[in-house]
Amino acid sequence: MILCNDVNNMTDFEICGHCTQYSIGYDVYPSEYGECAIIDNKPIKNDERCILKRMGKHDIDFWIHRHLFSRQRAVAYLRREDETLAILSDFMEDAADAPPLPRNRNEHFAIGDVVMIYDAQRNEWFRGTLVDCEGYVACDLDSGRDMWCGILVPHLLLLREYEFFKEHPDAYATWCTLAYNETYNGKRLDVAPIV
Repeated sequence: MILCNDVNNMTDFEICGHCTQYSIGYDVYPSEYGECAIIDNKPIKNDERCILKRMGKHDIDFWIHRHLFSRQRAVAYLRREDETLAILSDFMEDAADAPPLPRNRNEHFAIGDVVMIYDAQRNEWFRGTLVDCEGYVACDLDSGRDMWCGILVPHLLLLREYEFFKEHPDAYATWCTLAYNETYNGKRLDVAPIV
């Protein structure tokens, strides 16, 4: 059997299962079935005459209207995205050059980064180096111990961010109103003081 990814042997719109519009059903259907992208990935039987050639005018008209509707939705979505991008671009011009909020920094940290971690129990910031970074970060602290912290927790800052906030307390106060306005593991954190 010729599989759908064998581009050199494609028989577009001749035999189902051997067409660029075909995809494997990923264990959803028995192995002799696949999906056709033109009819919204509905199950089709492989090795039969093209399902589109077997449809009548009313069925094809149905799929034409279905795709026209999808196209209209896509155009409306793109229009909204263009408007959103224009609004965000306007705000970008006057935005402060402050560190990102915790929820916006999924790829912000890297192994080897020098960071500051606030230990709420000791009411103290500790300097350390990131040694692991998978949703949580593990740090070797300069004090000789290690510590874990969630990437999305505001008690974790890059050293340069900590120093920025130390020099700009008003920027830190503004950042905190947004950063600490969420719950972490079901509870609100106390604001970590930077003095």
